[in-house]
Amino acid sequence: FAVFDYLKLVQMVNERETICFYVMMCQEDGSLCIAKCCISAEDILSRLHRKTQTEERSGQQAQDVYLLPNPAKDKVTIIGLNEDEINNSVVKDMTGKELIKNYQTNVIDISDIQKGSYLIVVESNDNKVYYLKLIKQ
Repeated sequence: FAVFDYLKLVQMVNERETICFYVMMCQEDGSLCIAKCCISAEDILSRLHRKTQTEERSGQQAQDVYLLPNPAKDKVTIIGLNEDEINNSVVKDMTGKELIKNYQTNVIDISDIQKGSYLIVVESNDNKVYYLKLIKQ
């Protein structure tokens, strides 16, 4: 089980970085072995995209909800939810102050906010809540 910040992963791909992690394994004799594994960020991102595409082709709904473009200048689109699935979305600054609130739309106009990092909280009609990081250019 691993958790990746999608934006950071994309940045690491652009910088051609490698991700290393340690794995603990039990050997046949019962002793523990620790192994260091390294994989390119590009390979991890590619595997994630293939998994999502496979789920979509097999009829399963992909659970990825993200923002495009990100970073963004004027408008950002919530990907992974249709407009009719979104109850509301709220753009908050890092102090938690609510700056923009939209209802039943997947496009957010961010042209009036300053450059920086923001949190977008998206509530779906089935009461799921998604927390998305936005970088405003």
